[in-house]
Amino acid sequence: MDDSYEASPIDQKHCDEVALLFINMGAGQAQAQTMAKQLLKRARQIAQSRDMTEIEALETLLKRVIEVRNDD
Repeated sequence: MDDSYEASPIDQKHCDEVALLFINMGAGQAQAQTMAKQLLKRARQIAQSRDMTEIEALETLLKRVIEVRNDD
């Protein structure tokens, strides 16, 4: 997956917050940042292809991440 997503200043706060979630789940700093960027990029893609905001798409993806993590 291409992780060339460039976070804008507005997105950087969200990226840092999502990365912190991944760090709290056991990921290293670099891996957490990469995963956060990928998740935000995917949220943007989902929002554009469906009738929803980026925040709604991000919320859906984060819920899935947490559900999968809790199933392990």
